[in-house]
Amino acid sequence: MDVPDNIQCEYPSYPWNREWSQHYIYQWHLVEHGPPWHLGFQFGPASVRKTLAQIEKIDRVTRGVPKVILLCGWQQFVEGKVTWDTQFPSFTATDKSFKDDSIGPTPNDAIRWLMREAKKFNTLVSFHLDFALAQQHSALWQKYRDLDLLCKNEKGEIRHYGHWEGRVHLQREFDAGVFQERLEDFIRAFPEILDTGCVHNDWNCSDTSPWHGYTHEDDTAAMGRCMAWLKQAHGLDTCGELVTSGSYGTQFLALSFYRLDFMRADPVKVPAYIFCGGHGGQQIGAEGAKCYTPGALVFPNDAQLVGASNQGEFGYHYTNDEGNPEFENNLFRDFCCTTLPWYYLNRLLRLSFDENPGVPHGALDGRFKSVQFSDNVKSFMDEDGKVRITRDGHPIRIGNDVFIPALWKTNREIIAWSDGGYKARRWKLPAEWRDVAAVDFYDNTLNGVRLRKSSVNVDGAGFLELSLSARDGVVIVPAGADPNNAGEPLPPSGTAVFLCQDAAAPVSRNAPGNAKVRTVSGDAGLHAIVDVDVGAETRGVSLFFEGAENEKRRVAVDVIDANSIQRLGVGTTRILDIGAAGVRVAYAVSGRVRFRVTRFHYEHYGRGDGNNEAAPVAPPALFFDAP
Repeated sequence: MDVPDNIQCEYPSYPWNREWSQHYIYQWHLVEHGPPWHLGFQFGPASVRKTLAQIEKIDRVTRGVPKVILLCGWQQFVEGKVTWDTQFPSFTATDKSFKDDSIGPTPNDAIRWLMREAKKFNTLVSFHLDFALAQQHSALWQKYRDLDLLCKNEKGEIRHYGHWEGRVHLQREFDAGVFQERLEDFIRAFPEILDTGCVHNDWNCSDTSPWHGYTHEDDTAAMGRCMAWLKQAHGLDTCGELVTSGSYGTQFLALSFYRLDFMRADPVKVPAYIFCGGHGGQQIGAEGAKCYTPGALVFPNDAQLVGASNQGEFGYHYTNDEGNPEFENNLFRDFCCTTLPWYYLNRLLRLSFDENPGVPHGALDGRFKSVQFSDNVKSFMDEDGKVRITRDGHPIRIGNDVFIPALWKTNREIIAWSDGGYKARRWKLPAEWRDVAAVDFYDNTLNGVRLRKSSVNVDGAGFLELSLSARDGVVIVPAGADPNNAGEPLPPSGTAVFLCQDAAAPVSRNAPGNAKVRTVSGDAGLHAIVDVDVGAETRGVSLFFEGAENEKRRVAVDVIDANSIQRLGVGTTRILDIGAAGVRVAYAVSGRVRFRVTRFHYEHYGRGDGNNEAAPVAPPALFFDAP
């Protein structure tokens, strides 16, 4: 592939290992010692067994949603220092306090045990790393000084970086092979990370080294090389912290899958499955203070319209619930009001946006009036200033009153919550519940669900009457169903096997016959879903993308299971470079599958003619082999 001039790496680092936009990502501080940093973090238990118990409780309250936990504070503690990032640039100096003789002889054995055991609770364990920071007490400090791998000022003095004592010169480190060495040391220490499939690279702010003539642009390019190497050499995706000014910004779209202030990337052009995020764009300080308050997370309206999770660095100040009677309620509330609608919307395609005139792209709030999604789902601001989400015209969210299906479960379940409470509100059950005549209500607790009311009738029009107190929520299942049974995975909706990719257009376009085809595309023309059902027999299906003179477009084609909305294997994804002749990609298909088409156009990755404007890509023409 051609690569952009200023970021010398393979682009994109796609497909991701998992559909990360359907994972609840949160950060966890393992340590109990040391004063909290200025963000006011609370600290979790310094025992991996206690940590696992907390992971289990969070899994219960979040109803088994797929999760990724990012560990902070696993490194050896140093008195007077912040309680994480204590041994960087080394990623292997685990704190001795985690050693558990019943697990193994080293503290790393305990962390690895936690990584394996957490999967029982729908949780993947990863790490809060920082590729660029360095501390004097690190075992690698002297090596980095000797090899001249630290940034320096004009006088040749090592530059401090905030409250860290040094900053790695990423370009020199990578060229010397030292970045590769320390990441491979980390993987050898925690090989389970390869199964997790991602790491968090924190504090994504570019820097300079005047002594070396090293610019912000050089640092950005070097960081891109590091991230791309980690993907190419070891298959690890990276998420990060910021997109704000002074950071690497949107330059790593399609090299990184997630940032906290993700709204700075244009959600009109960037779908959630490529790039999603956490707290929705509010910054540290008085403006965003409520954003970090357990049980009262407040996000900008625009972020709520497209979906924003209470994940990431500021999502959980709940890490130690012992003695806190509000932990359960705070956790359930914030999950229901942020991550639950975020997950629901992330499974859909953003089709169109109604924008307020005069609000610039990149604004953190006030840009959007409404967003239209696939599956006849719409989010919008109502006359009372509340964010509403509707499906088929019926509300599933009215402000912080939610009534949203838990779509990660095979068995049917709806989660309802209300901040202010209401009496006798009628909610329309989704079409998939049309055969349900009565339901059971369950309280949701750290120790599991508890029956509140059974056999509540659904009326003949499919409406359910529900009353909730303030800061109250329930889990709803069909009457008699076991709420603790998530159900067996659904069988695949279909199969797809990649056959070939070439520049030859098919000679003739055979009639689809009994095949059913439906295409939906966003207004920007940058992503589309082509839903194909060919029935039980396997048929050849070709997608042909027309070319254009003097233009080169890079497009990803994913094949998605229509039931689970998961990719049908990474191997079915193809990255196409479409030149003037066009490109054909062919699959052997049975049943129903969705071809997800994505145009990569992001900043710093041009169209091939030097123009960075986002050129639309038309949905492909479909050709079918005769049945």
